[in-house]
Amino acid sequence: MIVVIDTSEWISAMHFERRQSSPVLALERARNQDTLAICAEIEAEICRILVMKFHWELEQVTYRLSVLLARAARVSISANLHVCHDPNDDMVLECAQQAMAQIIHSGDIDLLDMGSFEGIQILTPAQYLALYCCPPAAYCNTPSPIATACSWAW
Repeated sequence: MIVVIDTSEWISAMHFERRQSSPVLALERARNQDTLAICAEIEAEICRILVMKFHWELEQVTYRLSVLLARAARVSISANLHVCHDPNDDMVLECAQQAMAQIIHSGDIDLLDMGSFEGIQILTPAQYLALYCCPPAAYCNTPSPIATACSWAW
C-alpha cells in the first residue's frame, strides 16, 4: 500500500517523537509495512516548519528525513491541482495522485472532510492504525528513529 503523510502529521511525528501518539505510530507502521511517498514540496514544507517554528537545525531535519525516507517513493508534482482552499492541501492531494497512493494520513479538517480524493482514502493516523494495523510485533521489535519501543494496548 502506498501512503502519503500530510505535513502536519510529519511535524507531529518528528517533533513529538518520544510520545506514543497516533502520528508517531502511524508513521512507524507506514515506514515498515507500506511504501511512503513524498514530493520535494512536502519535504521543503516540513523543513521550513521545523526550522522556523520549532528552531531545529536544518542539518538535523535533513538527516532525520533522509533516514525516515530512505525507502520512500519520490514523485514530482506540477502544482496545477486546485481542489482545496489551501495550496498545501492541494500539494498533498497531488502527491498522492502522482504516487498512485491508496491512503493519505492527515489531521487537516479540510482534507478529512473530503473523505477521499480520486479513490484515495483520507484518514487520521488513528483511523489508519485502526483499519490497517496488524499486530505490531513484526515491526516493533527493532529500534527505529521514531520510536524506540512500542507500547501497544490490544
